[in-house]
Amino acid sequence: MRKIHILIVEDDPIIAEDLEDRLLQMGHHVIGLVAKGEEVIAFFQKPSPDLVLMDIQLEGEWDGKETARNI
Repeated sequence: MRKIHILIVEDDPIIAEDLEDRLLQMGHHVIGLVAKGEEVIAFFQKPSPDLVLMDIQLEGEWDGKETARNI
């Protein structure tokens, strides 16, 4: 079975690390932890993530909805 490549976009480091730990225990591959929406675009080069787990309220200029529109 192919591992799913997941990007976590969460500005609370405790929540981000907990999500990462749980996903790794399930056998998935976390390609990165990002705290600001503006940083997400760098992860959308080949290979891009299969799934993005994103908080709606983020620090920085882009919230989760604006980040999703820009992806």
